[in-house]
Amino acid sequence: MQVKQRLLTGTIDIHLRHTFEPVEQMTRLNRDLTLHIHGLLKVAQPFVIAGFRQENERMLLALKRYVEKGT
Repeated sequence: MQVKQRLLTGTIDIHLRHTFEPVEQMTRLNRDLTLHIHGLLKVAQPFVIAGFRQENERMLLALKRYVEKGT
């Protein structure tokens, strides 16, 4: 992923893996996310990681709501 935010430019290599695991009457979703940040963007790494965490939580909550709705 190419990022250009004013002077902070760089590349983020994103590796994402989802696995589903049956647990009794449910299914557990395991989400593994690995980021490698390159370029000047590396100085903003704590903010980049915080943004990814926030988006992951939002996405997983939306997925949970969708699945539990039964559609």
